[in-house]
Amino acid sequence: MNLLKKGYIAEDEIEQYPGVTHSEGLHPVIECSQNIPCNPCQDACPKHCIKIGSDITALPAVDKDVKCVGCGMCVASCSGQAIFLVNENYDEDSASVTLPYEFLPLPAKGDKGFAYDRSGTCVCEAEVIEIRSLAAFDKTNLLTIKVPKEMAMKARFYKAVSV
Repeated sequence: MNLLKKGYIAEDEIEQYPGVTHSEGLHPVIECSQNIPCNPCQDACPKHCIKIGSDITALPAVDKDVKCVGCGMCVASCSGQAIFLVNENYDEDSASVTLPYEFLPLPAKGDKGFAYDRSGTCVCEAEVIEIRSLAAFDKTNLLTIKVPKEMAMKARFYKAVSV
């Protein structure tokens, strides 16, 4: 309901989606909310972690029995930019979030900035820990940021600190 009223999915609603998981290590989090004919994430995953099934309008689900290798193909292939790779235990105090990033100039590893939630609200400081730009990603860069653990399921965009 929040999506219809305010334009973004509320935190309590997101946990109900079949693609939202909390697994050990790096895992996909799929915040897809549209029952439309779409399945590039399923086709892109080399390990078949993502399942849509025969109903192409079904929301994608994560197969918890299959280990994600963190390749990022699902993140880059999602035209709705609704897939993230999350490691809720990146280190003792931090989580990592890999997100699609289509802005220039690209930040550099070690750059500091801010993470924003689904509503566009700044939620915490963030540090860039990896940038991946591959031809297979079709011009979608993957940016991995480090955020406080409690922001793992909230941080969904990165903005560099203005200089």
